[in-house]
Amino acid sequence: MTEVKSKFEKADTYAGKLEKGGRLKFAINADIDYSKSPATNDLKKVLALSESTVASFAQLAQKDANNIRKTGESWQQFDQNLSQGFSK
Repeated sequence: MTEVKSKFEKADTYAGKLEKGGRLKFAINADIDYSKSPATNDLKKVLALSESTVASFAQLAQKDANNIRKTGESWQQFDQNLSQGFSK
């Protein structure tokens, strides 16, 4: 069996370390990464869907613009032919 000898100096040193460690302050020094949060992931999905919706709308708007332009050109040609009496 080990014999324990009492030494005040060791106890005092250990107690000092405990006291020093007991004076900790709560100060967070951390970066929080939100990239893995479910809310951020859902927002990314919503943004991606919004971007694809806008892109689809832009394509449809371009098609409509082309159709309107073609229709206008057709009516203009019809009016021109009508004014000339369809004399082709």
